[in-house]
Amino acid sequence: MEANADDGPLLFVLGDSISIGYGPHLKENLQKISTSVERWEYARKNELGDTGDMGLHGCNGGNSQDVVNYLKFLVKENSSSGPHISPRILLLNCGLHDIKCNIRENIKAYKQEAIDSGDLDGRSVLDVSAAVGVPHVSLEDYGQNLRQAITLAREDLHVHTVIWVRTTPVVDAIHNSKAMPWNRYAAHVTAYNKVADSICTALSVPVIDLHSWCAAIGPSAYRDHVHFTSDIERQQGQWLFQQLKPFLIDQ
Repeated sequence: MEANADDGPLLFVLGDSISIGYGPHLKENLQKISTSVERWEYARKNELGDTGDMGLHGCNGGNSQDVVNYLKFLVKENSSSGPHISPRILLLNCGLHDIKCNIRENIKAYKQEAIDSGDLDGRSVLDVSAAVGVPHVSLEDYGQNLRQAITLAREDLHVHTVIWVRTTPVVDAIHNSKAMPWNRYAAHVTAYNKVADSICTALSVPVIDLHSWCAAIGPSAYRDHVHFTSDIERQQGQWLFQQLKPFLIDQ
């Protein structure tokens, strides 16, 4: 299958479950500027015959390493008989899966560290806040992965425009009160967004600040630990379309 060879320019979304929520609404709005001369197409991971999960099932982009692995997969497929995917615009985000702090794994590692150091008695009462506060992907690795993802998109997939979407807020009191196997923290969102901001500035990547847009609404925007209500997802899709419009028209 060859994607967008005979169709219009492709807006390709590679992001986490937040983008899955607003995606259909963004796609609906995208059709508003499509004409008989040029019709914009919309797709996301696993919608164009690209069957590589690369560590995560379905159309969720996962963490920053998953994103890099998936882009490498597309580059390989494009050079073979697989689906040829060549986005005009890549709408990119990752972060929420990077900052997951796996409670069970980190406590287990903390206990093992105590055993290895011979200080088991001194650590018999765990400092739980320290044990659960280690993100899946370190801040340093996150930055390196973002740089690699942007380079892969531009130089190997020949994406005309890469656009970054800032990671949406986490409310500690909401997220970490749920029966989840991991915690997330607002402080990590801030730190990882700051790194992404710096990289995007250095590499001249346009940024859409979905984080501030969501933060302005507050806790009422959430339907669960991190996802948004259907009405907020609809509004996100409409707002993102407005932010993308200059890029869609100027391409």
